[in-house]
Amino acid sequence: MKRYFWSMLVSVVVVGVWVVGCPSMAGSKNAASIAKQSVTSVLTAQCDAWNRGDLDGFMTGYLNSPDTSYTSGGTEVWGYDALRDRYQHRYGSNRESMGKLSFSDIKVFDLGKSNALCLGHWHLERASQDPLDGVYSLVLVKTSGNWKIMHDHTSTIEKKHES
Repeated sequence: MKRYFWSMLVSVVVVGVWVVGCPSMAGSKNAASIAKQSVTSVLTAQCDAWNRGDLDGFMTGYLNSPDTSYTSGGTEVWGYDALRDRYQHRYGSNRESMGKLSFSDIKVFDLGKSNALCLGHWHLERASQDPLDGVYSLVLVKTSGNWKIMHDHTSTIEKKHES
């Protein structure tokens, strides 16, 4: 009888842990999926704005804060306004000068309820210039229900010259 009691008790505990654990695991996966969809939506909106020549629309993907940071090619830029100025100086603010941007291989990693890491590739084509390709890593924060880029590290992939 004791053996039966302990077997039943262990079974109840195992089933209880499984029943309680599954919804939270499903919720965790669901939250990660929602974060991925939301972050991908931010990047899609940025890409669409860029391709319209709408620099201000592109910038809405970034956190409007002096703490927003950007690094590329050994250069650091701090602050939303400074980052916007950098983009405008390098790419202009119209469709012709900005060109056509695309993102690919987007991977999003949930870092908690209000933080995410995003990795991916970018491709930019502009008139009269060679296409550019690169990689990026983004740290995003969720503020007021919206995902915003707080840190952007972007690198250009160097083209290998044939000898």
